[in-house]
Amino acid sequence: MWSSENRTFYTFKYCSHKLYSAIFERSTTNSTDTTTLSANTSECGSSNSNEFSSPNLLASSPDIEVIAEEFVEKDSKSKFLVYQPILSFDFNAIYVCIVGLPVIAIVSVFCIGIAVNRKELFNYDWNGCGTTFLPSVSRIINLPAERIVWNFLILLHASFWPLSLAQIYLKHRKKNKRGFNSSVVGERESPTLHSTKDCIDCTLIFAGLVISISFYLNLSYCTKHSYTVFAISEYATIVVVYGFHANVFRDLQLCTYCFVKQS
Repeated sequence: MWSSENRTFYTFKYCSHKLYSAIFERSTTNSTDTTTLSANTSECGSSNSNEFSSPNLLASSPDIEVIAEEFVEKDSKSKFLVYQPILSFDFNAIYVCIVGLPVIAIVSVFCIGIAVNRKELFNYDWNGCGTTFLPSVSRIINLPAERIVWNFLILLHASFWPLSLAQIYLKHRKKNKRGFNSSVVGERESPTLHSTKDCIDCTLIFAGLVISISFYLNLSYCTKHSYTVFAISEYATIVVVYGFHANVFRDLQLCTYCFVKQS
């Protein structure tokens, strides 16, 4: 993380802004007292409270402050490692892109559809089953102009998900390395997850049967306002799925990530 005073922070862990602020204050005063830093080590995104000991602030030159941390590995001796940051970024912005871009996409395609393709979305006869009053999302995003905007913003938002997965892995890998590194989760690795997966599979089997029967009845017997009900169901599905992904803000912390190299 680089400051406005051309000082360089060396770290290898994502930490809260509060901890970084404490580190910066110590670096500007050239103080070797680590009381504040020790109190703030709990702010780091570490799953093990014993993973870090008190950070030590060392001055390697008048312009560069080196932050070194003592990293204690399991079943091994303590190692004193110093890392040099290559790139740092605020992870809050990543979450804003992940959650915000789909909202921008859906609002944009609705605005374009209402302004440009109004006749194709409202008050038309749908396969002889009555007049449509609400446009479905699937119909809007498949119109020519709307499809371009939708695909661009959704693909852009999807490009940030690998960073989110990396954050989850870095934060929780210490709790269960075997579970993270295993390609197959069975009863030995996680009985709860294995049982949950079986329940989901059974649910999908019955859900697929119900959906197939409903689709057949829809094609065989026209029900008035069925398309409107379908559109409302799509809206509800989108709200539920988006609400699930938006829950990341409940666990969101003010964290800064650094790509680092050891010096």
